[in-house]
Amino acid sequence: MPRPRQFDEPALLDAAIQLFWSRGYAGTSIEDVARATTVGNGSIYAAYRSKNGLYLSAVSRYCEGLTAMVRTGMAGCSGDVAATVRDYLELIICDCTSQPGRRGCLMLNSLTLLDRVPQLRPIIDRTMRDLQAILEERLLRDLDGSSAHVDVAALSAHYVTLSQGLIQRSRLGHEPDELRHIADAAVRDTALALAGS
Repeated sequence: MPRPRQFDEPALLDAAIQLFWSRGYAGTSIEDVARATTVGNGSIYAAYRSKNGLYLSAVSRYCEGLTAMVRTGMAGCSGDVAATVRDYLELIICDCTSQPGRRGCLMLNSLTLLDRVPQLRPIIDRTMRDLQAILEERLLRDLDGSSAHVDVAALSAHYVTLSQGLIQRSRLGHEPDELRHIADAAVRDTALALAGS
């Protein structure tokens, strides 16, 4: 039976998230996390075994928070598909443009580490699928039984993929108005497609 942790694990992981997110994987050490949290190196190694183990736990917690944010933002029912996808994209735009230094998304930033830390793949894949499922559920409520002519799963996947592109543009310094212009064009295309189907 594993020994209970002798430190505040959520607080340690939150600190690790901030360090990894701001400095990157290579620029963050266990010692950095220890200094930021006053948890000893030995306790961190005992709990996570390695920097990779700590990083996986930090990314998992980050992804859980991202999913919870989107689930809360997508609660309810607008009754309008275009409004729903616009709400989703606005949620992502507001989040990514408010980050210090436009640091993007820790989950997307982690894609560059898949060769080094292959255990990230299922965490990231599951999170993307969870985001798609949340959006799909909201769209199905909006369509309220009239979804026979709409591939709701594909539409949800499309908008989750688009949102990731908006995050990358934000990281490159593109202004919120430009991101909203891209989002609005996609929403108009969707509204036109649905009106013509």
